[in-house]
Amino acid sequence: MVPANKRYLIRSHRHISKEQLAFLTTFTCSGTKLADILRAMRKEVGGEANLGFTVPDAYDAVLAEKKKNLDGCDSNQLIRWEATCTIMTDQCSAMDKAIREVFPKSRHRLCTWHIGENAVVNIKGVMAKEGFKRRFDYVLKYTDTVAEFEHYWNSLLADYNCAKHSWIIRLYSLKEKWCPAYNKEWFSGGVLSSQRSETTNHSISRRLHKTNGLCDFYKCFLDAIDEWRSKENNGNYNSSTGNKYYACSDNMLCMHARDVYTIAIYLIFEQRFIKAVGLRSERIRFEYPVSEYIVGHPTKDFIRHNVRFNELEMVVDCTCKSFGEIGILCSHILRVFIVHNVERIPNRYIMKRWTKQAMNTIVDEVEDRDNEVSVVSASVWRMQTIRSCIKVINEAQHCPAARKIVDAGVLDMSTKVKEYIGGVGGADVSSNHFVRNETLLDAFEPSTEPVLQEQIVEEPIVEEVIPAMIKNPPKRIKKNKKENEKSNERNVRPKGIVEKKSNKLKGWNKRRERHVDNLREETQSTDQRIINLPVGGVLVHPVSSNSQLETFIPDDYFGVHIHPL
Repeated sequence: MVPANKRYLIRSHRHISKEQLAFLTTFTCSGTKLADILRAMRKEVGGEANLGFTVPDAYDAVLAEKKKNLDGCDSNQLIRWEATCTIMTDQCSAMDKAIREVFPKSRHRLCTWHIGENAVVNIKGVMAKEGFKRRFDYVLKYTDTVAEFEHYWNSLLADYNCAKHSWIIRLYSLKEKWCPAYNKEWFSGGVLSSQRSETTNHSISRRLHKTNGLCDFYKCFLDAIDEWRSKENNGNYNSSTGNKYYACSDNMLCMHARDVYTIAIYLIFEQRFIKAVGLRSERIRFEYPVSEYIVGHPTKDFIRHNVRFNELEMVVDCTCKSFGEIGILCSHILRVFIVHNVERIPNRYIMKRWTKQAMNTIVDEVEDRDNEVSVVSASVWRMQTIRSCIKVINEAQHCPAARKIVDAGVLDMSTKVKEYIGGVGGADVSSNHFVRNETLLDAFEPSTEPVLQEQIVEEPIVEEVIPAMIKNPPKRIKKNKKENEKSNERNVRPKGIVEKKSNKLKGWNKRRERHVDNLREETQSTDQRIINLPVGGVLVHPVSSNSQLETFIPDDYFGVHIHPL
């Protein structure tokens, strides 16, 4: 005969139940190593002999469960999931080839940060020249149209005599993969580099092992996204309650944006609206209901944008194409909206991912016609019940009388379960066939036999609850520079969390806009010294992507003369 502590080694005695397999699969998908899971399960049941299976059995069962979710091979299963609009990578030729074959509908772009680092290595001498790095940075990241990119690229190569450099020639051949002007029609959220993936790599690397497959990575990635989404509850709450610290509180267009967008997106919209107030708009063509404007800052924008607005259909288009790239209306369009007294953002220009309702989904409450009560899964119920039992056992372990109550209750519960389902181990308890509308206590009459000869009844101790006093916020300590001066005492409440975050986002957005404006002014100042425009003429981005920059010269009447640069 085989001893009891070794019977689990017999093949016929080894078995992994559905609850155990679900436990293993859940923790494996959460990033826990299988060896650590088995160690916890052995400790829970009191040793491997009580576990009912061996370590190889667990690995085989988990692998078999994974194969059920695969069809063909790992990569084919992943391809079935929806691809992204834009994929950002470094200059890896293998990744370029793979993306073209596997994700043909996605837009492959090169990381501008990696290009900047490679430029320091490959064109070190040119990068050291005064002014080249900032002009190269502007051409690399901030050109709005193809005509603007081609114009400044050629002027950059001519001014620094680097047109014949092999690395620059190769970089220019890949311009459609890194230049923002060639990618305005594909949504990217304004992301220009792949550094965002570094945070993702840090979150995913500690959850996976080198033996995990591609589908394991994708499921782990979805779990990480769920954790990020759960951290957004605070932001969603702040967005739903609103923020009273606005720069444009009475404008109808901003009020509509405030009701629609989240706080972070609204601050970007508000910053663009404030910028739009300082722009100049000149109508150059009008054929009802279409108006065409030239929009730009009178002193800062040497090259201005063309905006076409259909006031009947509420369709607007700008040559900067900011909405197609980021999903937020640009300052040029907002300037035209101000001119036409538009008080609401058209629905076609509200991207759901930036709104307060982006995370809200409608969940249909499907009621089970056979059961009036909701039934949780077996694995979830098992863990909840184990926790409840452990809590009761911990409370009763130091009292002999309480121990007897627990033992009697377990014996009575085991007897009722055996009578109800024909034995705890003799039927498939995971089936919904044994689910009833009534509880076990209602199905059987309580036992009238005394459980204990002596029962100790203790009255519960009622603690007196002292209500907490809500005090006023502390005031700033009075500081006097001089004895005769009055102290500057704070007369408003301290800044809240929402206001602090809003001010932080405003500061970051302003610094970024200031940096881009400075680069644009420095780059466009080179043209101002070379190009001699006639009196009243302005340089404008072309509507067509294949044409050059255009010069608009007003005549004596309403119309203008258009001349290519």
